[in-house]
Amino acid sequence: MKNKNIFILLVCLLSGLLCNAQQDSIVVASTVDQHKAEKLYNEGVSLFGQKKYNEAIIKFNEAIAEEPDFDKAFANRGIVKIGMKKYQDAIDDFNKSIAIQPSANAYFGRGKAKYELKNNMDALEDFNKAIELDSTDSQAYYYSAGILFQMKQYKEAIQDYDKSILFKNDFAFAFNDRASAKRQIEDYNGALEDYSKALLLDDKSAFIYNNRGSVKVLLEDYKGAIDDFSKALKLKQDYYLAYNNRGRAKYELKDYDNAIGDFNAALIIKPDYAIALNNRGNVKHKQNKFQEAIKDFDQAIQIDPNYAYAYLNRGIAKEMLRDDKGACADWQKASELGLSTAANYINLQCNR
Repeated sequence: MKNKNIFILLVCLLSGLLCNAQQDSIVVASTVDQHKAEKLYNEGVSLFGQKKYNEAIIKFNEAIAEEPDFDKAFANRGIVKIGMKKYQDAIDDFNKSIAIQPSANAYFGRGKAKYELKNNMDALEDFNKAIELDSTDSQAYYYSAGILFQMKQYKEAIQDYDKSILFKNDFAFAFNDRASAKRQIEDYNGALEDYSKALLLDDKSAFIYNNRGSVKVLLEDYKGAIDDFSKALKLKQDYYLAYNNRGRAKYELKDYDNAIGDFNAALIIKPDYAIALNNRGNVKHKQNKFQEAIKDFDQAIQIDPNYAYAYLNRGIAKEMLRDDKGACADWQKASELGLSTAANYINLQCNR
């Protein structure tokens, strides 16, 4: 029987939503000091820009006290509260702003707060309302796409990323996330192109290099992948995902010693990283160090008892040591955990 080594390759897929901290847009009123409320409002905007959130809240409160129907003051106070992670309070402010005067800015802000509270369906509804009021709202399309991505509606997500980029053609994170959606539908060349565009706009984000490297692995450009993972690690020295992924690429080039070095580095940073243990076990299997490989698979399973690939690979190592009973037990467990590949081993080796 031909032995297979199963690797898991991790990427940061939803970078814009999960790996990126962006400052929300804020509406600035006229700089003309027409009355006290507007002056206080503009002072609040300035303080927000300086990340002086508490002071900004005070100014917006004072502006609202002077002008109780000041919709922009409510909306921007809500934006400040998002920055303070007071999401429900932010929603209350956006509700007040919308009740006075519906605006794309207020709907977007409310959607963002709902998204942070993991109320994705209501958030998506608000992003769509923002788009109805401003069909050029790049951020609303971007967040809408992110939710669609999480719902695994990848083609629909790509359509919204297209529109986000159309109205903001220097939006690096939108290019990155569109690439991740294309990767999910196995459009690897399209993903590679988008990751490359993202890096032209932002060459300081380690996760984009990591993502592009992961696609290069899928395209079997292992040397190019190693270069990208190395660039990611230069930007972020504790990036254990990039160490794991670079180790995978080195494995494919049969550079086993250096592959183990990368998996070791990942495990120094994250000792409970079951995937790196599984991958290191696979390299040791290739080096005919079956007992050592089994120890790595044991440890991976101890960390994650539902890790189907570790059971599968441990079974393969046990088979090499003529422990057929142990191998079949591991493959049966992998199959019970939903790994269809395990059935092939069971049928070939265990049902005889």
